Amino acid sequence: MFPKDTPGFAMDDQFYVGSTLLPVTRKDVTETTVYLVEDQVYSTYSELKPYHGSSKGKTFTIPVELSTIPIYIRGGTILPLRECPRRSAPLMAYDPFTLRVALDQSGYSASASFTSMTGKRTATSRAITSGAS
Repeated sequence: MFPKDTPGFAMDDQFYVGSTLLPVTRKDVTETTVYLVEDQVYSTYSELKPYHGSSKGKTFTIPVELSTIPIYIRGGTILPLRECPRRSAPLMAYDPFTLRVALDQSGYSASASFTSMTGKRTATSRAITSGAS
């Protein structure tokens, strides 16, 4: 994701999935270090707590448990999810979407429109803001 960030190449315990998520995993530890390389806000998936990165790179030490994987959503991202567990995709066809919104430093998030497998628009989002001006 950041080819000019040489310190990031030495890390093997965190990685990007696409351009929006940063899962951080380690086995048999109670805390780990998260490295954020860009001047952007990352929100935790579970509680949407903001962490501010730096263009020079910034590290945070966070507690981790065996039952959870710390996931960070990049600011400006809208993550569509179907949170109702099902045994197959056809059973999810009419389930609602949950939109996880992570605002960037300016208080905005991307515009997006999502279409379900049935072809019906189930959620629309446009320039979501924090309400601050």
